[in-house]
Amino acid sequence: MVTPRKRSATILAFGLVTPLALVLSLAAPAHAAAGPAFARSAKKAVSAVAASYSLKTSRVQSSVSELDPAQKATVDTAVFASGNKIVGVQRVVGASRQVSRATVPGNARVLSTTSVRRAGAGARSVIVTSTADKWGPGLTIASWTERSGVNYEVVSRGAVGAGDLLKIVRALPKDSSTVSKKTLSRIAKAKPPVVSNVDEIVKGPQTSGPAQRSTTNYTVDGSGVVTDDWANEATLCSGCSYSSGNYTGMWQLVLYADKKLAWSSIDCSFGSGTASATRSWQSAEGLGSDGIVGANTRGRADNYLSGNSTVTYWGTYDTLNFTRSTSNYYYYYGGTRLSYSFAPGAISPC
Repeated sequence: MVTPRKRSATILAFGLVTPLALVLSLAAPAHAAAGPAFARSAKKAVSAVAASYSLKTSRVQSSVSELDPAQKATVDTAVFASGNKIVGVQRVVGASRQVSRATVPGNARVLSTTSVRRAGAGARSVIVTSTADKWGPGLTIASWTERSGVNYEVVSRGAVGAGDLLKIVRALPKDSSTVSKKTLSRIAKAKPPVVSNVDEIVKGPQTSGPAQRSTTNYTVDGSGVVTDDWANEATLCSGCSYSSGNYTGMWQLVLYADKKLAWSSIDCSFGSGTASATRSWQSAEGLGSDGIVGANTRGRADNYLSGNSTVTYWGTYDTLNFTRSTSNYYYYYGGTRLSYSFAPGAISPC
């Protein structure tokens, strides 16, 4: 159960496109292409290991730095696909803690810690983790710090295994990104991460209930580890208490990212179209397809999240990138808090 806490946050998310049905005329919200050098290097590395995967999307965004809200981080993401299988390469440049066992989410399973020789960086400690849990399969992630202020992830959703992820890590060309002295100083002074267990998944029956800041303003809580952020939130369905609002809008974005719902159908209202798209999503995941976003569905969905201050949902069609601070844990989309009502404003495109 999520307890009341006072939080606020910021988020950056990607505009997306494309349809559930045959809505092929929709124009996608603009995507800023990832830095050309990053996209090329990622493509070269992935192609060398998994030739059947082609570049699907690439983009670069600005995010709030994990360790210093006054600083910005740059997030480059390149996504490669073969059918519904995804390989992603992501780089975060800015004030972030170095990747270590201490920064691995508490409910992630560490598969290995391996020394990998990186071009221009020498031997790097790469941690391979799995987000699979009691809710089902998830992501396999190879993460490492290239140098202070430059962190990488190579992610697989239903695609290549841990061994091939490490081959991609080795194949990535030399990284030439730089960080400021101010950023290096902030990283050097960083304290070990402190993870609240407010949102952690507990064994046994879940106590269903919304995160709440007050009795009139319910919000999606992001405290604790990333891959259980949604499992113990409120149930969504047509006619449920929170069927109209930004919480439904967030779920519709997930359906969009997995190509189950058209962008034009995102309206923050859980109607028959969203129920149908939910059943399609559940069926694709091997879940009972009742059209109700219960604990099993939400728990499966958040298994496809990675990150910490920068949180990415790795969809089979597109990615959703969120930013949250380390001390304030509301989820935001496009500057609007994801709440169980429209207050304080509807997310775009609602």
